[in-house]
Amino acid sequence: MILGNHDAKDAYKNCFNEIYTGPLFIAEKILLSHEPVYGLPWCLNIHGHDHNHMEPYKEGCEHINLAANVCGYTPINLGKIIKEGVLADVPSIHRMTIDRASQKR
Repeated sequence: MILGNHDAKDAYKNCFNEIYTGPLFIAEKILLSHEPVYGLPWCLNIHGHDHNHMEPYKEGCEHINLAANVCGYTPINLGKIIKEGVLADVPSIHRMTIDRASQKR
């Protein structure tokens, strides 16, 4: 569980095996967080917090807003999202680093 701004860690200790107070990478290109995280064009940020779906996303950042009311209080299948190609346009940090190094030459 990623704690939100109104969550108390002790309230969930008997419900979840792992509780995090900040963002968490679950794969090279997938970052889970409560609030949107910007400035990381090499990953997909899956977050909540924006309950009105009004957060102005910045160019170059990929986000999926899974605030409970935004996704209809329905669990979302991450495997299905990935298979649908949501990460296809997200470059790896390694590719970006190699490209930058090549441009400097």
